[in-house]
Amino acid sequence: MLGLESSGRLGGTAVAELRPGAAPALRAEHLAGVEATHSERLMPALERAMEAAGVDRGEVAAVAVTAGPGSYTGIRIGVMTAKALAFGWGLPLVPVLTLDALAWQAGAVADWVVPVLPARRGAYFGALYRAGRQGDPAGWEQPVPPGRWTPEELLRPLAGPGAEGRFCLVGEGAEGFHRWLETGAGAAFQARVVPEYWTLGHLRPGAVALLGAVRLAAGQAAKPMEVEPVYLRETEAERRAAGLEAHDGGKSGVVG
Repeated sequence: MLGLESSGRLGGTAVAELRPGAAPALRAEHLAGVEATHSERLMPALERAMEAAGVDRGEVAAVAVTAGPGSYTGIRIGVMTAKALAFGWGLPLVPVLTLDALAWQAGAVADWVVPVLPARRGAYFGALYRAGRQGDPAGWEQPVPPGRWTPEELLRPLAGPGAEGRFCLVGEGAEGFHRWLETGAGAAFQARVVPEYWTLGHLRPGAVALLGAVRLAAGQAAKPMEVEPVYLRETEAERRAAGLEAHDGGKSGVVG
């Protein structure tokens, strides 16, 4: 299983070994640097990961890719690359939600996992998972499903009965979320957050490959052309189009 990750500042590729009757194993992982260079470094990173794993094209069973949310440009590049690769090699494609992969990466570090990616106006793309020790995070209990939320909305279920235990913040929004916990609004939850681990700050391509392998075994692969990015928000172009539509009374056309 090949895994491609380009949703954030640190992307890369990985190779996971499919093992019938056992959990998949990570064979190799190569990090590809910052967001601005995903288009230039993703394929070379894939070649290096395959070389390190000792795997050639004929041994690849499927491709997994982070489908979003995250960087608009990074997601678009990653999904387009994965679709072209899977289509050209005649392989199934496994889309992986960024938040699911982050939850998988955190694992059982805490009782609850809160993957967060920065959004605008103090909000986050995130979700709240009751941490599972095995299986696909998509099947874990999710009191707050993936979406665009404020910190208060993400943590509100933890204030209710039956929600005892500590939680772990993971993802590129974790640092900003930690700062919110130091304010008056977040102080009630501050004692329940586990210490931040730098390894949980970015999504690793290995997590994408491993979760993709689990989903492939569960029959959740798709045809390459069926996979589309998941943004959980309007793109800048859509926001501009909406503003233009409001400006000209809903008429479409070219403004010159």
